[in-house]
Amino acid sequence: MAHIAAYLKQHAELLGIAGQISEKLNIESIENDIKSIVDLLTVFSLKLFFHLSMEDKVLYPNILNSPVDGAKETAQKFMNEMGGIAETFKIYRDKWSSSLAIQTNPDAFISETGSLLQALGTRIAREEKELYILA
Repeated sequence: MAHIAAYLKQHAELLGIAGQISEKLNIESIENDIKSIVDLLTVFSLKLFFHLSMEDKVLYPNILNSPVDGAKETAQKFMNEMGGIAETFKIYRDKWSSSLAIQTNPDAFISETGSLLQALGTRIAREEKELYILA
């Protein structure tokens, strides 16, 4: 159970940073505070990929070996979905990794970032409700 506390802490950190990013999803912030936005995205990306790595190396193997009915199937479903989310985030990160890219097309950045953060928030809620109880 101790390792679940670490995942929950990471989720809280990710959601906190996502909230800070969301507050800056406006033209004024992009024009006046772009460094802060890029810095937040960098920290978010590092924390997200660290979290995903921990899940892949520890959480999923533990659940896949669980004797609990349906645990393996649930873990496999989440793993399959996460591969798509991770790849989507890598593409997003590469596209919006510079202040110039963001400032060149702020409306697309705002829209894509909002959608991505919402999807990740939904995923976090599902993991906490459906997956972590199996560990």
